[in-house]
Amino acid sequence: MELARQLVADYGYLAVLVGTFLEGETVLLAAAFAASHGLLEAPLVAATAAVGAYAGHVVFFGIGRWRGREWLFSRPRLGRHARRADAVMVRYGWTSVFILQYLYGARMAGALLFGMSSFTLPRFLLLQTVNCATWAVLVTAAGYLLGATLELVAARLSWVSAGIAVVLLGTLLWAARRRARRAGGEERP
Repeated sequence: MELARQLVADYGYLAVLVGTFLEGETVLLAAAFAASHGLLEAPLVAATAAVGAYAGHVVFFGIGRWRGREWLFSRPRLGRHARRADAVMVRYGWTSVFILQYLYGARMAGALLFGMSSFTLPRFLLLQTVNCATWAVLVTAAGYLLGATLELVAARLSWVSAGIAVVLLGTLLWAARRRARRAGGEERP
């Protein structure tokens, strides 16, 4: 157990950075859970996650901008729909950037799509700054609260378990005593 704590302390923030660069909800929730148990600092977890997610989005936007349109229009079936998708993304940019942030597995694909579109880089960077910070704080808070809640539930369950154990032990002792009395000829109701 001590080794696990040391690994989290040594590499936890790096894991958050890499995990959120690629996708990251699971890594971020786990790190926030660890923060609720004092292994990491929640504000640093959120800040690291925001930076990782932002960097990932910028890189994938860049990849989409660099080769995405060429790839897209080399496939006629996809290219036909590209103009319509581009219009929707530009018109509903703010909303679509935020929605894609919260769809598990769609964040990097969304950044690629925004890179392929006519969405401007400055607008994307501004929206992602707000978006990644908001997302990191919300997911960190959810993981931290989940960890704290589970700790409280476990503490309560230990008291309930102890109470149940005392009742069971008392019942077993009572039954054993009664059985011993019956075997010894002392029959009492």
